[in-house]
Amino acid sequence: MGGIVDFFESFKSGIILGIATLTLLALSAILIKNKKRKNRFTAWAFGFIILGTFLGTGSAEAANSATVNGNIYSDIYPLLRSGEVNIEPLSVDYAIRYYADVLNDSTGLPISDGANIGVGTRIRLVPAPMPIDSVIPTSDITWNFTGTVMGTPNGYWGNNVSTTCSANSIGSGADAFGRSAVAYMDFSVVPPSVNTNSSGSVATVTDLGGGVYRVDSNGVVKINFDYPGTTGRMHIDVRYNRGCGSGGFGGIVIPSRTITFNFTGVGGNNAPNAPTITGPVGGNVGTGYNFNIQGSDPDNNTVRYGIDVDNNGTVDQWTPIGYVASNTVRVYSRSWGSAGVHTFRALTEDVNLAQSGWTYHTITIAPVVNGVCGAANSLPTTPPPSLGLCSSGTPTIVTPGSAPGPYSWSCNGSGGGANVACSAPYLPPAPVVDLKVNGSDGPIVVNTGTNLNITWGAVTNAVSCSGSGYLWTGGKSTGGGNDNIAMGSTSTLYSITCTGPTGLTATDTVSVALNAPFVDLKINGSDTSVSVARGSNLSITWSPVTNGVSCTGSGTGWGGAKSTAGGLDNVPANVSSDTYTLDCTNGDGVHRTDTIGVTLINRLKICENSCSSGIEPPASFTMVQGSTKSLKACMNDAISCTDGSGDITGSVTWSDGGTAPVTIAGGLVTAVTSGVEGISAFDASSGQTVGKTITVTCTDVGACSRDARTINLCQSDAFTVVDNCGVTQNCNGTKSCDFNFKEVAP
Repeated sequence: MGGIVDFFESFKSGIILGIATLTLLALSAILIKNKKRKNRFTAWAFGFIILGTFLGTGSAEAANSATVNGNIYSDIYPLLRSGEVNIEPLSVDYAIRYYADVLNDSTGLPISDGANIGVGTRIRLVPAPMPIDSVIPTSDITWNFTGTVMGTPNGYWGNNVSTTCSANSIGSGADAFGRSAVAYMDFSVVPPSVNTNSSGSVATVTDLGGGVYRVDSNGVVKINFDYPGTTGRMHIDVRYNRGCGSGGFGGIVIPSRTITFNFTGVGGNNAPNAPTITGPVGGNVGTGYNFNIQGSDPDNNTVRYGIDVDNNGTVDQWTPIGYVASNTVRVYSRSWGSAGVHTFRALTEDVNLAQSGWTYHTITIAPVVNGVCGAANSLPTTPPPSLGLCSSGTPTIVTPGSAPGPYSWSCNGSGGGANVACSAPYLPPAPVVDLKVNGSDGPIVVNTGTNLNITWGAVTNAVSCSGSGYLWTGGKSTGGGNDNIAMGSTSTLYSITCTGPTGLTATDTVSVALNAPFVDLKINGSDTSVSVARGSNLSITWSPVTNGVSCTGSGTGWGGAKSTAGGLDNVPANVSSDTYTLDCTNGDGVHRTDTIGVTLINRLKICENSCSSGIEPPASFTMVQGSTKSLKACMNDAISCTDGSGDITGSVTWSDGGTAPVTIAGGLVTAVTSGVEGISAFDASSGQTVGKTITVTCTDVGACSRDARTINLCQSDAFTVVDNCGVTQNCNGTKSCDFNFKEVAP
């Protein structure tokens, strides 16, 4: 039983004035409905709360409990001076009691304070529960309101518990109008969390967790239950003629308490070793299994084995009931009624009640599974089935392992479930057919008119065959065959389908595709782009189009339908840049095109005055000495000087022959003297040169008239002059002369 630990502890708390004042304000709002007609009993209650003080002390008692005693004192403010109620100073005494026990973990029996405990003994520390309950009071908390007619009501574990004007009346009164008022009081305490330890022990005490300790050596053993400080609260309700008003104050400090048990570790006994557990780790529901448990004691004491069946830390049964020699094997038998992973544990206890640690053993109990045939059962099949053998259970090997059947297997249950036999009838195989075109399984691509050699071998398991495809339809021999067909103008799928005696069919196909048209277009004998002068003839030719059923041409002067047999057309080149295309289509609608681009060549020309003047000097022309011509260098694809673009006069190199007849600068030609001389223009970017030959002539018609003799000599007088061209001209005077002289007086 619990030992005796007596202690006395006294303490005082501070005066709770600030909190009480706030409570006064709150309760005033609730209870004083009419400020002109105050309830004097309410004022009496407030006076109690504001002036109350608290005093806590400890009391002497049994070791398995500790009590906190306290007092709240009030000098009631005597508001009721008219004699209606005679109130004396009041005080509240209360007591809070904590309980705890120390149990032998093996027997579950309490160990008395001051008892001897054998070394190796496991002890369990059990504090009494403090359940929070706002309805049912606890006998662990009591209080007494002295100075009035009161019993000793019980308090509550909780915070601010109130019975709302229904219990624990502390008195009544009446106001000046004779209306009655009754006050009620409730006291509640917040339950503290309990801490346990072995502080102060001389002996070695090992904390095994979960509130369990083990005494491992001789000496003093102290076990402490520490209850930290907590808080309490008084709640006051006042029932008046208009209802129930409430208020109260908290902050009542409840000091900490400790319950201490004193034991003595004795005997010098060593704890036994944890046992070994050997046995199955898997099994079935409802089947019993044996487990060998063997433990030893270092002191060679007799031992027994404790079994914790449900793995909750408590021994549920002992084997044997008595004690046996160390290292003795005992058998623990057990079955499980449900599938899943189950764990139990065992410990060794010697005759001195010293215990070892736990040894755990886990066994997986399989669920009950009955064998059930799967979708393959009774389903005709040619090869042995491999899928859908069992919908439940484990399938055995299918026999026979190869065709022909019938086939059989079993679906074995587990966990004590039933086995079931399954089977599938044999299904004769479908025909085996192999079709080839030109020796190929396809697909193949050929030209129109190509011979198609269609072959198929002897068909096994067939009673009939039929073919399909261009010029190859109808029944075919099951013994194989060989047919030749010319390829048509469209792609074709050749197929042979053969039927077996059970109606199963097999089909093999070969895809024969038609090549796209073969198109070969040429211009001036070239497969690639050509460059020609404007107005030049374009000789457009194309070869017969293989696989073509229609062709269309496009390009300047060459549009419309074209023969698939090939052809020749001539068109002039009149567009600076053009494209000529031949587009042909086969019977499948597949197009194939061939395209050649044509561009006109830019030609360097010498034009007079401008590139669009329409005047292109001939290769040879005549200029009169002293005259000039403005020439332009023009680079474009025009045949003559009709295109204003391409004036490159300033970028070409102009040259003359270097002799006297002409000079040229920037395209301006000057006829200097008679003679013949060539000129040229060179374009470095294209490498083209164009030249002209100029003949300079000289005719000086004014040579005689410019000579003074012309006017001084008679018309009959002749003379010669050398003109500006270096030619000697015969001249005559221009003066009229009369040779019949007559003297005339002056």
